[in-house]
Amino acid sequence: MAKGRLIYIKISMSEQVNQLPNDTARLLYTWLLVHLDVEGRFYGDAQRVRSRVFPCRSDIQNGQVEQYLGAMEDLGLIGRYEIRGQKFLWVPKWGLFQTLRSDREAASSIPPPPNDMVEEVLSRSGVSPEELRVKYKIREGKLSINKEKIERQKYLESFCIKCNKMKDLCECEKETEEGEER
Repeated sequence: MAKGRLIYIKISMSEQVNQLPNDTARLLYTWLLVHLDVEGRFYGDAQRVRSRVFPCRSDIQNGQVEQYLGAMEDLGLIGRYEIRGQKFLWVPKWGLFQTLRSDREAASSIPPPPNDMVEEVLSRSGVSPEELRVKYKIREGKLSINKEKIERQKYLESFCIKCNKMKDLCECEKETEEGEER
């Protein structure tokens, strides 16, 4: 997990965030973001969330945190799921509002949400399929950020392996094709 996160200005203009019941719920959501892993996941039980997000606030109880997490889920700000009896949460817009370097951060140790749940939460969160395709890759029940990998792969594929020139400037492929025709 990263030492910190940037929170974009857009969050203060988010209709969903502003629909949360009170300022404590909004504070919980924004402070929760800094605890998410590279995939936008965290533990979903209220006690663990409260102990990590509000460690010095004795006035906030687990019941309140549970209520606020429920409100976040209803608004599509988070998705909550359970695997083998353990609760987790996931922020569907995570990749849209964070510039992440997965090569500089440990892989998620939290299991991904089930595919059917991902699609349901995304529909409530307001993330369009186009936005999702650009930033995320959903395959085999795994949600992973891969825009940088795709761009890098396309860039690398545009060069000839033999001469290391861009393929449209390369003579190697033309020579190979001519040799096959003979």
